[in-house]
Amino acid sequence: MIWLAHPGPGRIVTMPKPYPKEFRDDVINVARNRDENTTLSEVAHDFGLHEGTIRKWIRQADLDAGNH
Repeated sequence: MIWLAHPGPGRIVTMPKPYPKEFRDDVINVARNRDENTTLSEVAHDFGLHEGTIRKWIRQADLDAGNH
């Protein structure tokens, strides 16, 4: 858990732990290989994620692989 700066009197705010790499890789694989009738939004919903999260993970995976 990551602690954030003091949010105010009597309040503690924490950030959730990042998803494991294996989970992110699985989500990226499903998103990239989905059939043409399945939207990224549907994939996100199935995994309990926001569509923007998956887009960010795919973009980062492409950068890590040297694909800009």
